Amino acid sequence: MRVVYIGERIQHHAGRSGYDQLARRVRSRPLSPAIHHALTSILERTPSSAVKARLDSPPYSWYWRPEQLAQELHAMGSMALAGGVYHWLYGENDFRWAGRFPRRKGARIVVSMHQPPRIFERVFPDPKALGRADAVLACCRSQADYLKDFAGEDKVHVIPHGVDADFFTPAPKPAEEKFIVLAVGSWLRDFSLLAEVIREAGRRRSGLCFHLVLPRDRIKDFDGAPNTKIFHGVPDAHLHSLYQSANVLFMPVTDFTASNTLLEGMACGLPAVASDVGGMRDYMDSSCGVLVPPSDPEQALTALLNLKKNQNLAPAMAESARKKALKFDWKRIAQSVMKVYKGLYAR
Repeated sequence: MRVVYIGERIQHHAGRSGYDQLARRVRSRPLSPAIHHALTSILERTPSSAVKARLDSPPYSWYWRPEQLAQELHAMGSMALAGGVYHWLYGENDFRWAGRFPRRKGARIVVSMHQPPRIFERVFPDPKALGRADAVLACCRSQADYLKDFAGEDKVHVIPHGVDADFFTPAPKPAEEKFIVLAVGSWLRDFSLLAEVIREAGRRRSGLCFHLVLPRDRIKDFDGAPNTKIFHGVPDAHLHSLYQSANVLFMPVTDFTASNTLLEGMACGLPAVASDVGGMRDYMDSSCGVLVPPSDPEQALTALLNLKKNQNLAPAMAESARKKALKFDWKRIAQSVMKVYKGLYAR
């Protein structure tokens, strides 16, 4: 089966993170970089008004660069000439026009979507475009239920996000008295909740030590925070060691469909304290962590302190977290995706 993946890597993702890891587990071919470059050059020399008319305008700002349009034009040309599965890895970012034009018999369109409804509505201006795909992949059940209204119930499949469980692995905890709470990432994070929990933990002299892996623009928000160490731009090996040396993963989020951070932490045997929103329950339960109400610093801090106090729970939770993460290993996710591909030719 011919499989072509369309989509640019998300730049802030670690080298072993991101949905494009799927392309490493499925025998596939990329679009020609030379043709993509040539089309981009042509669009950059085309009058800007003609190009901008086919890109999103504010507030729809995820599909705004000529190289994104060039990539889709390239895919459309390929579909007109050759069959196979054409899979858009990041639908919100890169899929707009492809389903509107003729394609060769045997060419199938698959689109993976990643954002919860309130983000989807803001960044994907034509939801009906999903109806032109042959299959739409959602990361969790709540997201799938929402997308069925646009793509059709029979086209939407729940295929979870994945993790490189061969790289993200547990390790014995160092013999330290510190109880390390790790928070990683920025997308949909509830930074107000995180800051309040850190402040209150310091005020109570709780003994919690926070390690934060943050984007550059968030570092200033936590400068001077008590018992807090900040990391930025860490390489894969360092990120791995941060997961391995922590005692608990803290996931304060405002909404959720899937997360590299959650799965990587679980694969490293980290119990999680996470906001009970969106599709969080598709990935974790009480065997491997604690779900807390959103925007509730008192309950979040109480959950962290209970895990610190009852560290005899840690080995069982760590084992459960690892076992759950293995269900989301990219090798297993790739098998599920291949079943969807094959099903498109069985109709």
